[in-house]
Amino acid sequence: QIVDDFSTMPEFAPWRIAADKRGLRCSIALPVIVDGDLDGALMVYAQELGAFDTLAQELLEDLAADLGYGIGRLRTMTRLQSTLDSMIDPFIIMQSVRDESGRLVDLRWIEANDAAVTYNGLTREQMLGARLLDVFPGQLEHGPLAQYFRTIETGEPTILDDYSYGNELIAEDRRYDIRATKCGDGLALTWRD
Repeated sequence: QIVDDFSTMPEFAPWRIAADKRGLRCSIALPVIVDGDLDGALMVYAQELGAFDTLAQELLEDLAADLGYGIGRLRTMTRLQSTLDSMIDPFIIMQSVRDESGRLVDLRWIEANDAAVTYNGLTREQMLGARLLDVFPGQLEHGPLAQYFRTIETGEPTILDDYSYGNELIAEDRRYDIRATKCGDGLALTWRD
């Protein structure tokens, strides 16, 4: 809804004093749609009469649509993080680290649920953005890193049962059931000790 001039609208009288103090003379209100439902409104005011011509209206409609999309994505991410954090088993998402030639050389943590953070004894801030080989250097020669790389390159999942690994953070050998699947240019990984 566009109001080109507040002074011509008797129904705007209760807000006229506040608008006049700020020099506001017109407005546009646009619906913000999130996942197909009306979620709110974007209200924009202007000091110039008739400021909301066709071009301004189209640009603001795009902005309202972008806001709705962004709010929807944030809610989806919040639900996803809540789902991941409710999992008993550790779960992480890692992104490929490649050299100049495109060869896989490492993985970087980009997401971790609470169970993964707790298991590794690190804070979320210490984990996210860190490289796997900086935290677990043994993965290169004595761990499943080569299998993870194969999963990223081929799309075939990594399935390891009763896999023995000398965990550097815990400072002891442990046996793991590990599952990893390709996720973009990286992988989603879960394990059970």
